[in-house]
Amino acid sequence: MNSLIIAAVAGLLFSLIPKIRYFATVLTTICHELGHAVVVFPFGGRLRGIKLRLNTEGEAQVSLPVRKFPFSQIIRTLNLFAGYSAPLFTALLLVVAVQYKWSMFLTILFVIASVLVTLFIRNWFGVLIVLGFVAVNVMFVFFATEYLYAYSIFLATVFVVRGVYDIYQIGGWTMKGVADHSDFTLAADEMGGSAKGWYVTFVVTQSAIFSVLLWATTTQLPHWIR
Repeated sequence: MNSLIIAAVAGLLFSLIPKIRYFATVLTTICHELGHAVVVFPFGGRLRGIKLRLNTEGEAQVSLPVRKFPFSQIIRTLNLFAGYSAPLFTALLLVVAVQYKWSMFLTILFVIASVLVTLFIRNWFGVLIVLGFVAVNVMFVFFATEYLYAYSIFLATVFVVRGVYDIYQIGGWTMKGVADHSDFTLAADEMGGSAKGWYVTFVVTQSAIFSVLLWATTTQLPHWIR
C-alpha cells in the first residue's frame, strides 16, 4: 500500500511541477489520441496514424466505417468524444485492475498500448517519445508485480490530473469561442449545432457514463467476481 501512495504522490507531482509536467501532458495526449481510435475499432474503424507535436498536441488519423444515418453520426460522436474522456476512463480501468490485482490484464494492456504507438506514431518527435514510452512499459512489465501496480497508479494519477485539466481548459476556450479545430468545433462543423453545445453534451454524457462505471466498479463488481 505504501508503494501505491508513493506512486500516486509521484504522479501528482509529475503532473503539476512546471519543469516536468510537459511529459505528463505528452503521455495524456497519447492516451487521448488512442482513445479516438480504439472506440471505433468495434464498428470497423481503422487507425492510419498518429502525430505527436512538440507543443504536446496530437492528431489521430482515423478511417470511420460507412454507415447510414443516424449510425454514422453516432460513431463520429463517439470518435470525437473519446479523446478527452479516454484519460479518465483509462485511469479508472487502471485503478480497478490494481485493486483486484489483475496483473496479467495490466501486462496485456501495456503490451497492446506499446504495439499501437510503435506501429502508428511515425513523425520524428513521436518516435522519440515512443522509444521512451515503450522502454518504460517493458521495464515495468518485467519487474515484480508490486512495481507494475505502482506504475499503473502513477499513470492513473497523471491521467486524472491532466485529463481533468484538459477538459477544463478546452471548455474555457470553447465558451470564449477561441478553440479552433477542437473536437467540439469539428462536431459542430460536421453535424451542426454549436461547439459550446457539443462541449456541454460531452460533459453531461461522459459524466453520467463515468458515474455509472464508478458505481458499478465499487458496488457491483465485487459481487460479480466472487
